[in-house]
Amino acid sequence: MPTPTPKQLLDTPMPSNSADAATIGEYLKKLLVTVWREGEFFSPVKPFGRASWQTEVHTVMARAGHILGLADPWGLLERADTVHANDLTIDAIEAVSVLPGDQRERDTVSIVATTTAMFEVYESLMAADDVPDTGMSTAEQILDAWRDSIQDPT
Repeated sequence: MPTPTPKQLLDTPMPSNSADAATIGEYLKKLLVTVWREGEFFSPVKPFGRASWQTEVHTVMARAGHILGLADPWGLLERADTVHANDLTIDAIEAVSVLPGDQRERDTVSIVATTTAMFEVYESLMAADDVPDTGMSTAEQILDAWRDSIQDPT
């Protein structure tokens, strides 16, 4: 049985469940939001009003072939490799909790480049001897000039 990637696990569809989540990823997101929202009043026994909420995720994982599991005649999970299921779930949570390094780098570079470009536009506007009176605020003029510089990088 191939081990799913965190993305494959997160994208695994979930049938009817106590969190009304479409995928395992959405389920985990709703769980985290519930923990945060309820704080010290969070119920680890019934976070969505029903017990055995972890079994909902384990059942989906077993049906999808991500873990070994045995269902009873009613489709409820009788036995499962919960150790493996929990390890996969933790890997998936960690994967969505942190942006990959390259994405963080791109976001940082983009923010720095945008900020630098806006400062350059501001400085050139403030250094101009004859700033045209457009009836716009300085901030609006800077944004317009910056937008123009993005569209025409010459």
